[in-house]
Amino acid sequence: MNADIRRAVSHSLHLLIAAALLAGIASAQTTAPSLQDRIVRVTAPSLFKGEVKGRVSAVTGDTLVVERFIKGESNYMRVPFSEVTRCRVQDGSRRNTLAGALIGAAVGGSITSAVTLSNDFSDHVTESIVMGTGGGAVIGGLIGALVKSDRWTNLPIGSLGLGVRALGRSSLGLSLSLTF
Repeated sequence: MNADIRRAVSHSLHLLIAAALLAGIASAQTTAPSLQDRIVRVTAPSLFKGEVKGRVSAVTGDTLVVERFIKGESNYMRVPFSEVTRCRVQDGSRRNTLAGALIGAAVGGSITSAVTLSNDFSDHVTESIVMGTGGGAVIGGLIGALVKSDRWTNLPIGSLGLGVRALGRSSLGLSLSLTF
């Protein structure tokens, strides 16, 4: 009798674990970001050199279909998920204010230093260099605020496999593999 109770409890626990795993898989699939019609950059070294940028036109069970525009013509590429080593999704744009300010400060400071030191303005060398650096930072920051760059978000690369496999002679088990 004890063996029957243990077996019933064991089977119940296995069913509960399988149900929990399947519920987790279902919620993971519903919360995954949709790639349809998004701009992506895909790296798959075994298929092509470098990074391919294009619009996702379809996502099948194991393949990503990317539409690229080359010389005005659309070109479709089928990329199996198993070959992808990196995938980035365009996530809006960003302004380059800080980079522009730093570049402007460096350029403004360099030009002011060269002009001030070569013309022998010995009375106001420090003030001239500080003013040139500050003015360059302001102008560079304004230019950087006008220049926008794409923002990219990395997607985790992995695969999810679910299957039934034999655990022993007469018992089956549920195997789950999740890799990133």
